[in-house]
Amino acid sequence: MALAIGIVITGITVVVFRQAAGVYSLANAKLDAMMGTRTALDIIEKDLQGAFLDPSGNLFLAAGPTTTPTATSPLLLYATPMAAYDTSVPPAVPAPGARIYYFLQGNSLVRYDFPGNTLPSGDFLDPAAFDAKALVYGVRTFTVQYYNPLLLPASPWTNQWVSNDATNFPGQYRRLPSAVRIVMETVDSRGYLLRSDQTPFRVSRIFEVGTQAPGQ
Repeated sequence: MALAIGIVITGITVVVFRQAAGVYSLANAKLDAMMGTRTALDIIEKDLQGAFLDPSGNLFLAAGPTTTPTATSPLLLYATPMAAYDTSVPPAVPAPGARIYYFLQGNSLVRYDFPGNTLPSGDFLDPAAFDAKALVYGVRTFTVQYYNPLLLPASPWTNQWVSNDATNFPGQYRRLPSAVRIVMETVDSRGYLLRSDQTPFRVSRIFEVGTQAPGQ
């Protein structure tokens, strides 16, 4: 009788321990994925808030024709460099702006910041060749859509934005989108959320565009 009771108690203890360990692992995985995603989205938000058109009106070219930016079709914007947000030390000269590229490289979301109004030569979207930084790893989905109120009453969200083509994109010519919607799905660094019984961490956020742009 004592042996049977001991076996039952041991079994219950093992089950409870496994359940607790599973809850702990899931919570850690979600937190890991959430922190990386939030950091990346905060950087994207600041870049979008600093986005503006140069005098020619042709330096906000968004991802297309699909909603997922890649190295050959990146999300591109002309924006105030991140350094301009550091107000601790006034800059000696006004920030000239930068071309900023976002795209998926494997399972990484990559950000490439090229200062100035010119493009580097060569394969400028190769993170190994230039100072491109992976913002977050384990990205399963990264999609971008753009808000165009001129499309109302139909759906105002469009998958492409080209501000330098008046013929094919008259409603976008020399304009910034009112907002950008980004959907990201990420997994943790240990791959726990890749298990068949788990789902990636998913977040959808809408950002205003150009609200802090000094050149707009």
